[in-house]
Amino acid sequence: MVDKSFQLNEWKLDLDIESLMDYTGCKDLGLIVKGIYISEVALAVHLSWERGVSETNRTKECLGRLLRFLSSYAEELELVVPVLCLIHVPEGVDAEIKNKLNQWAADQDWHRGDFSIVVLSEDKDKNKDVEDIIRKILGTASTAWPQIELKPRDIKAIINSFQSEMRSRRISEEHASLLAAIAQTLDEGTDKPIQNWLNGRMEDIYKLMEGRKGSER
Repeated sequence: MVDKSFQLNEWKLDLDIESLMDYTGCKDLGLIVKGIYISEVALAVHLSWERGVSETNRTKECLGRLLRFLSSYAEELELVVPVLCLIHVPEGVDAEIKNKLNQWAADQDWHRGDFSIVVLSEDKDKNKDVEDIIRKILGTASTAWPQIELKPRDIKAIINSFQSEMRSRRISEEHASLLAAIAQTLDEGTDKPIQNWLNGRMEDIYKLMEGRKGSER
């Protein structure tokens, strides 16, 4: 489970945000920087969209410039890591803005894989803790991987899985009958169904051979 005691401050960059936004031309364009974090795994930028702002074209250009600037600066420090931007959309923001932001996230011609964008909308993600998301992004896999209790599968579970796989595949009638015999063998704990299937196939072969002999006479 995620270690709640871990403080994000250990990853948070101490930057002059106002100067950064001014330098990249992003000041007063509707994006509020909540935090910029970096680890050996990733660089995460947490932003919030300001209510009442409807301009999007200039803001899109600014966002790309900001994220690429941070990525380049990280590379200068020999930290070549993926860049992920979390944009929190507060309640009350126009639905058209949310749609625009989601379009940005999907616009590969724009970001070209230089960074990724995740839009966090309160109406969909109100139960999600942004700090937990950032921890999972920046931490190693072990910080996000839940504890899994591995239980041995009983024979019924194996048979159900076997039959489900059998139904999902396009197989011949003969193949299906063999798989059914195997499932029955697993269920009954005896090889009799397999033996019956083999005997049936042998009978089919004998009949086929007899038919060929008859046609040759």
